Order: sequence, then structure tokens, then C-alpha cells
Amino acid sequence: PFLQRYMPYWVAVLLERLLLVLLPLLGVVFPLFRAIPFLYNDVMEKRVIRLYGELKVLEMEVAGRQPGDPDVDLVGRLDALEIRANHLRLPERFLQMRYTLKQHIDLVRGRLTVSEATRARVPDR
Repeated sequence: PFLQRYMPYWVAVLLERLLLVLLPLLGVVFPLFRAIPFLYNDVMEKRVIRLYGELKVLEMEVAGRQPGDPDVDLVGRLDALEIRANHLRLPERFLQMRYTLKQHIDLVRGRLTVSEATRARVPDR
């Protein structure tokens, strides 16, 4: 054997056994290390996307409101969602997603305000 020509027998046997264990392990670990950045990106994006799901529900409730429905609950829920978006911990490269979410929350809040103003101008029949 190659290793036994240059090393003592016990070192050569130890290195051969070590190689038998490390090579398959490297075959599994190397692809995992390549996948870790993609998994990390997915986790960070899902933090923001989860809040977008809640925003979509709120937006549908704003659109489906009947005249005369109280909007205090919707305003409070929008405020709570904005607070959660402000406290969302993200790395710098994902901050753009958070600021875009905050703009969309303001957009829904604006629609809510516009519908309130419209209701205030239209007299009851």
C-alpha cells in the first residue's frame, strides 16, 4: 500500500480509516454548505411574506366593509402590523423588503382613510 511505504504501519492504517470516514462525509456536507445561503434567504423572505399575508387579509376586509361598519378594529390591526414590521429583525440586504411592506401598509391605511372620508360626505338615505 502507498501509505505504508512512507509511514509506519499504525499511522497508515489510521489515515486509511480516516479517509474512509471523511470522504463520504464530505460528499454529504459539501452540498449542504452550498444550500445554506439559499435556505437563509428563504427564511428571511418568509418573515416578511408572513406579514404580507396578514396585510392582504386586512386589505380584503377594508374593501369588503359595509357603510356604517366601525373601522376602529381595522386601524388598530394596521397599527399593530406596522409595529411588527418596524420591529422585524432583518439583515441589511433585506431591509428594502421591510420598507416596501411599510409603504404597502400605508397604502392600505390610505384606502381606509379615503373610504372614511367618502362615507362622511355621502348622506344616509
